[in-house]
Amino acid sequence: MSDKKDAKPFGFSSGTLLEDIDCDFKELANCIYTTSTPPNKHGKFEEYIFKVAPVSGLYWVKALGKTISTDSTGFLLQQELDSMQARLNKVYGNSESISFSTHGTIWNEPQDFMMGLLSNEIFYAASWNTENCNLPSNLKSIYLGLSAIDRDSGYMVLEYSFTNEDDAEEEVQNSEDGIL
Repeated sequence: MSDKKDAKPFGFSSGTLLEDIDCDFKELANCIYTTSTPPNKHGKFEEYIFKVAPVSGLYWVKALGKTISTDSTGFLLQQELDSMQARLNKVYGNSESISFSTHGTIWNEPQDFMMGLLSNEIFYAASWNTENCNLPSNLKSIYLGLSAIDRDSGYMVLEYSFTNEDDAEEEVQNSEDGIL
């Protein structure tokens, strides 16, 4: 997989400067932007958040999924993540599955899944990184997870961190501190 082209999740390229981002967007906070019309929209997602440093350019993209109705066990929501994980595994290699409950949670029965997810005491996700996968050279990591809206609905989140993330975060912090 090392001969892969650089990844361009949802059409976003690492290092792209803000003035070269090819979609309508609005600023949420310093160097953080949102759009519903990325260069390459995916049918499972409806909102996209991205971070762009002034010099290092684009370094992080997060897609927020469409609302998925489910039951208290979260079966349909988990099924959507499992399906997306399988598709991403074909592209990036096998992921690390993350499924656990926090110590002492009261949400420990199958029908408690959505309440545990809602209370941040149950986690159901997958990740890819340079330690466990042979990612394209511009990708640092990928995270796919679930979030609950209420006990009967939730959505997927899909995050891509590029290899310029550490430098870009330092650049953003320095610009906020008035160093740059």
